[in-house]
Amino acid sequence: NFPSYIKIANQNESLQKLFCNSSLMITDYSSVAFEMAYLEKPVIYYQFDKEEFFISQWQKGYFDYKKDGFGPVVENEENLLKELESLLQNDCKPFGVYKDNIDSTFVFKDGRCCERIYAMLENMKAD
Repeated sequence: NFPSYIKIANQNESLQKLFCNSSLMITDYSSVAFEMAYLEKPVIYYQFDKEEFFISQWQKGYFDYKKDGFGPVVENEENLLKELESLLQNDCKPFGVYKDNIDSTFVFKDGRCCERIYAMLENMKAD
């Protein structure tokens, strides 16, 4: 049994609603971290199976979790709890290099991204 403030989601729940109602996210390698970061909510990457994952499933791309990520990368439960405590003490606000990564990744947060993309596509069509 979990305390009432911890919610275990099921597959039928809206991810967008979960993102909006959550204070932070613990994930492994999932791109859903970008959704939380866009909302300026912290992420902890819990990569307990790093050795196996990077050998069998992953091809190196542009995104380096430790350098570009939106939160700390931890590999064991002890460090996960330390980082979680640190974020809770900071009112679940991203800080330091992680806040900088969020700000540099999401330059436009004005609700006009679709408009800009549409205009760019129209310009490409005209050319």
